[in-house]
Amino acid sequence: MTSVIRGSDNFDTDSRGSERPYFHARVSAGHTATGGVAGNDKLICETIVDASGTDYNTATGNFTAPKTGVYMFSYSMSVASNSKSARYFRVRLNVNGVYMSNPHTTISDEAANSDYTSVGATVLLSLTQGDDVYITYGSSIDASGLTIAGSSMTNFSGAFLH
Repeated sequence: MTSVIRGSDNFDTDSRGSERPYFHARVSAGHTATGGVAGNDKLICETIVDASGTDYNTATGNFTAPKTGVYMFSYSMSVASNSKSARYFRVRLNVNGVYMSNPHTTISDEAANSDYTSVGATVLLSLTQGDDVYITYGSSIDASGLTIAGSSMTNFSGAFLH
């Protein structure tokens, strides 16, 4: 396998010269969550850090598999609570509406200092061309009391392996 990254070319090829799609996106500015308990708020990373194409949509938060194969996805989301009530916070990686990964943690703001907690995972998935992959998040209590961190503290990445 040969990796080729030259300035703004941003592409990766295997030994046969086939392109291997990848992306790394992040949330630039923090924001307050708006969703409820169900975990249906969609994470939208509006800034592309690096990518080999346009397969990650910064308007919808969806990565659409450009070809069939095995992909690796990694995501990390940092969140702070403005409530002293402990709550579970979960971040799900979804494929076509079905969650494939569901890590969670307990957060609260006992000291009223808005400390951030991170939740994330790395997942290997076999995808078919056209599959949509995206992140959703939620809480065991109304998610509207949560602040989603920006400034590179919340990220979503994916890469075609083979």
